Amino acid sequence: MRLAYVYSKELCAAADLLPSNRGRSSLIHSLISAYKLLSSDQVVVIKPKPATRQELLAYHDEDFIDALLSADDTSNQALTDEELAEFGLEYDCPLFKGISTYITHVAGASLYAAKALCSQSHGFTAAVCFDGGRHHARKREAYGFCYINDINLSILQLRSSFDRVMYIDLDLHHGDGVESCFKYTDKVLTCSIHRHGPGFFPRSGSADETGKGKGEGYSLNVPLKRGLTDSPFLRIINEIVIPAIRAYRPGALVVQCGVDGLHGDPYKEWNLSINGFSKAVDLIQREATSKNIKTLYLGGGGYESSVVSSCYATILAVLLDTKDLSQAIPEHSRWAQYSKRDYSLGGDEVSGVMLDANTDISEVIDRAVQQMSVWNMDSVMSG
Repeated sequence: MRLAYVYSKELCAAADLLPSNRGRSSLIHSLISAYKLLSSDQVVVIKPKPATRQELLAYHDEDFIDALLSADDTSNQALTDEELAEFGLEYDCPLFKGISTYITHVAGASLYAAKALCSQSHGFTAAVCFDGGRHHARKREAYGFCYINDINLSILQLRSSFDRVMYIDLDLHHGDGVESCFKYTDKVLTCSIHRHGPGFFPRSGSADETGKGKGEGYSLNVPLKRGLTDSPFLRIINEIVIPAIRAYRPGALVVQCGVDGLHGDPYKEWNLSINGFSKAVDLIQREATSKNIKTLYLGGGGYESSVVSSCYATILAVLLDTKDLSQAIPEHSRWAQYSKRDYSLGGDEVSGVMLDANTDISEVIDRAVQQMSVWNMDSVMSG
């Protein structure tokens, strides 16, 4: 394993500005540093550059990007009320001071991670950018706490070097912004495992949404109910995700590690453990390694920052095959913020907190397997 870890003080400061995750980036990177995971000889820390306007336009509309770059305060004077509504800059995505710094640094970080995997000279097996993973942002609209879709930008970058890219979304919420970007192509397979139900945000991601045109069949949605626990979650990884990787044979994987489905997250919709989630990542990475598939790991949702940082430190340790990660949070500058976790990394499976409504997921699995069975890979590889 040779892993690129994307980090800089400037990136961390910019990511900390996001209102829905204020200060989260500092907590993540400081805990990873406290565990000395970046001192591994398998890790190369790469310092990203902010994305340029032209790079942002690879996916987003010009008017939208120019609005974000010009509206760098909370006065709203640069944009009319009509423009704020048009670009989704209200409600869950309000303007905030430093917004242009935020979008350029986060998008630039994910792009740098993708470029690291595209570069043959560096020989990276995987890249990690925990500050990325904003999967709801649309072509010309901020949405669901997401102002820029760094995932789409990264996938487009990977497509310059790899014929087929597979996207795996582990967030509580459907990866709608990514699916909508690639639903007309068979060159990007999107696979989203998410909570689904009447009125649940973003009100999309049913198993019937399978792609359109040439992309019919290559949007793979795994809609689930409330209370999901480790056992059915890992069964889905083993019986849907891994077979999809084997059948699709991508040159690169992008894995969105949204952790708002963990026990302890304020959403309180799923009951996944840190160990269960990191086991899913381990299964994906082992499959990728066995097939020489480059893998990009991004962050995502997660609204109790001490839970998020604990999970991301565990994920990085798993990727590096570090087996002696102490359960006791190392004393460091942000140690006090783990008091509600009893200064423990946590990770064990939890039970009895909420009823797992996913008592029988065989139908969900069977439907996904049926969808995969009709893929015409000869056409995909020759197209």
